[in-house]
Amino acid sequence: MLTIAVLRASAVPAVCLAFSIGAIAAEGEAAASARQWSAHDRSLARSGGEVLDEGEREIEPAFAYESSRGDDAYRRREWSVALRAGLPGATQIELVLPYARESFDGETIKGTGDVQLELAKQFDTPENAPELIGSIALRRSGRTGQGHDSIDAALTAVKSLETVDVVASLGYSFGRSRATLGSLSVHWDATPTVAMRAGVAGTRRALVGELGVSISLSERLILDVTAGRGLTREAPDYTFGVSLPFRF
Repeated sequence: MLTIAVLRASAVPAVCLAFSIGAIAAEGEAAASARQWSAHDRSLARSGGEVLDEGEREIEPAFAYESSRGDDAYRRREWSVALRAGLPGATQIELVLPYARESFDGETIKGTGDVQLELAKQFDTPENAPELIGSIALRRSGRTGQGHDSIDAALTAVKSLETVDVVASLGYSFGRSRATLGSLSVHWDATPTVAMRAGVAGTRRALVGELGVSISLSERLILDVTAGRGLTREAPDYTFGVSLPFRF
C-alpha cells in the first residue's frame, strides 16, 4: 500500500491556496499552446466520465464540507490536493492528498483523510456505443478517513445524446466494510463556458443528490462547485464542494 507522510494542519490550506495562485500565474504564459479545455469536459471528469490525454497533467486544490443535524450532529471540513497525469493507452493516474477536521458529539478530530492512488483506463468501444472507463483505487486510511484501508473498483459508462451526456457508474469497495458504490448524472451546457450537472451518488444506505456547475475561467483553469442534499438516513444532510482544477 501507499504510505504518505502526515501533513500538518496549517500546511494543507496554504498548499491549496498556493497551487491556485500558481495556476493562475502560469496560465498567462502557456495559454497559447494549450488544448482547449471546456467546462463540459470538466463536468464529465468530475463524475469519472473522462480521462486526461497522454502528456496532459492536472492539479486540483479543493475544499469540501458536509454536515448532519439532529441527535447525531456532525460536521466535516476537508482540504485536498489532487494530482493527475495522462498516460499512454488512454490511461490516467491520480493521487489525492486530503486533510480534514471533523466535529461530532462535542469532540473535534483533525488529521489526514484517506490518501488515494487511482488508475483509470478508457476502453475502445464500437461507434454509437457508450464510452467505458474502468478504474481501480487504493485507499490508505487516515485519522479522519473511513477507518480502514480498501481497494475500490468501478466501471463508468458515458452516453452522448442530442443535448446532454449521461454518466453512470457502478463499483465495489473491498475492505473491512464492503459496499456497492454507484452514481448517475446528467450533464449539459448552459452557455459555451458554463456546464451544469445533476445526479445522485453514494451507496444504498448513504445516497446524496447533487447539483454542480463548472465554469471556464480560461483555456486551462476551471471553477467547479457542487452542492448536495442527503436522500437517505445515513447520508449527510448537506454537502458542498469547490475546486480550481488547472491543466498543463
